[in-house]
Amino acid sequence: MSAKSAVALLAVVCAACACAADEGPGPRSGTVWPGDDWQVASPVEEGMDTTRVEDALSFAGDCRSEGVVVVRGGRIVAERYWGEGGARARTAMFSATKSVVCVLVGIAIGEGLISGADQKASDFLTEWKSSGREEITIRHLLSMTSGLAMAAPGRQGAGQPKDDEEPAIELELEHEPGTEWEYNTRAYRLLFAVIHRATGRTVDRYSKEKLFGPLGMKDTAWKSRKTAGSERFLHVESTCRDMARFGLMVLRGGGWNGAAVAGSGFLKAALSPSQSLNRAYGWLWWLNGSESHMRPAGRKPVKGMIFPDCPDDAAAALGAGDKKIYIVPSLDLVVTRLGPRTGDKGGPGESGFDNLFLHRVCFAVSAWKGAGTGPAQNPPQAEASVEAFMAAVSRMQHARIIGDVAEFRACAEEARRMWSAFPREVREALEKDHPGIGERAERGFE
Repeated sequence: MSAKSAVALLAVVCAACACAADEGPGPRSGTVWPGDDWQVASPVEEGMDTTRVEDALSFAGDCRSEGVVVVRGGRIVAERYWGEGGARARTAMFSATKSVVCVLVGIAIGEGLISGADQKASDFLTEWKSSGREEITIRHLLSMTSGLAMAAPGRQGAGQPKDDEEPAIELELEHEPGTEWEYNTRAYRLLFAVIHRATGRTVDRYSKEKLFGPLGMKDTAWKSRKTAGSERFLHVESTCRDMARFGLMVLRGGGWNGAAVAGSGFLKAALSPSQSLNRAYGWLWWLNGSESHMRPAGRKPVKGMIFPDCPDDAAAALGAGDKKIYIVPSLDLVVTRLGPRTGDKGGPGESGFDNLFLHRVCFAVSAWKGAGTGPAQNPPQAEASVEAFMAAVSRMQHARIIGDVAEFRACAEEARRMWSAFPREVREALEKDHPGIGERAERGFE
């Protein structure tokens, strides 16, 4: 059987699996809130299949996860830890912090301290007056369309900043604001200064007062570095449980147990495409459901959704080393993951873990048929999965030829996980075309 036949068979098998799922309760009205501690429910109590939930957890564990929390209906339905420290283990969230900063900006707008997303950043970054950067707005910084350079003048390295953050205020304008999408972490960090000058409080203090405190995120704090008498804030450190509190608040439109934390209108905008250049990006949130997406290091759109086998309305806060906060409003799901990098390339659309893991969790919701979003109704995504497997094998073979051991191992692990996710019939079809590939995949191509 050819690879295209395997593709068609995969689509049929996935459709059959989705149709076989029993009906169960869908998303609820969301009246349960965590107190000092979370309420816990069994998967069945929240309309999820226990075996499928266990499969998702096992998959996460196989992918070097150190902690996973699954929340539905406001209660923890699954939780597992493989690393030291258990539920209190706190980890750097890296770029997942961007989604936290988005909410802080929304809170400041709600308090009238920032007039709105279209206010000029130079109203707060007064160093920009008469500098040619006056037209950059808060919206541009939230949507990665500021047009600012990736590095300050005369400084080495155009890539993303490490902990020794460069002074972002020095970044020069390279493109007219709103005309180019570029994942620019240095430019995003200018929002720290905006929040500080708009509120009169540093980003960590404002976070504690307006977000971490009200949500009961007791194990969450900002990582900072003191240099030359000043304090630079780098990123948030948090736990799986605290991240789930943040995700639940966003999932429910900015409310928390009867109180408004962030404006629902702002969050609706944040979780919508922020521009036409990369419709998979909102305001510092990654979005599913678009026909194409751009990757953090890319300058051209890539065809397909970032999580092709998951619901269209899935959104995520994603950080380096595969730090994850996923929300799926249509399924009333919040999922968090901590741990080291899974082995894939880490960016949206590059990390096979995102799609394979989140799909497993969504598939555990009894009411989800994947209508319009999953394999049952979207055969082209099945094709992408088979093609992605063969592409990983090809990259692995190239890495072996050139002696790139790290790349070989990463590609081999990616292919192994995709192989394990294929239904038996598809594996048999691929085995027929490529004898022995199954055994080699299961051994990690050692």
